Amino acid sequence: MKSTIRAKSVRHDGAINTEAECKLLDSIRSGFNIPTDAALAAWLGIDKSMISSVRAGTRKLGLLQRLKVLDRVGFLKTRTFVESLLPERLAHDLVLLNQRMASQQIDQELARLDAQNENVKLIEAAKLSLQLKTDAELAHVLEVGDTTISMVRSNKSGLGLLPKLRLLERVTSEFQFQSLVDFLESSSQLADAIDRWAKTGHRLTIF
Repeated sequence: MKSTIRAKSVRHDGAINTEAECKLLDSIRSGFNIPTDAALAAWLGIDKSMISSVRAGTRKLGLLQRLKVLDRVGFLKTRTFVESLLPERLAHDLVLLNQRMASQQIDQELARLDAQNENVKLIEAAKLSLQLKTDAELAHVLEVGDTTISMVRSNKSGLGLLPKLRLLERVTSEFQFQSLVDFLESSSQLADAIDRWAKTGHRLTIF
């Protein structure tokens, strides 16, 4: 079920609750039967030193790693967050989202975009789907700076995780961006969700 809570912008709290962070790591290990911190780091795709830093209270587990945890408990119905956020996959889904386009036109637009770099393809598909005329309009919708879009166009960077989540929200309609980010930022809520999933073995409706 999609959350009914919506906020205007991402909220960040610089304070680190070491106890909550360690509880999250322990819940991931126990819930997913991961024997050691080294194995946990490998499962999350990060260096073991990151786990040590989290346990020491100097860092928080990253947003991408938290999304991998939600993938494991089966939050999205159709596929995983990691797969859905791939630029080419997301661009494809954004074009298909535009229901006012005829099937033949969709095929033509996808063929045109296929000639682009995958990250450029993504921003072009976003503009097409959201019916935006300029990069500045897209930057405003994604809440990024104009230079972010120009960096993507010049192949100097890809679109970041948060703006891609904003686009995925429109594609899936399974979550609201701010509610998801707030949930992921709360290590205690995420740990509790893992514990509930481990007890039931069923896909969770978290929000």
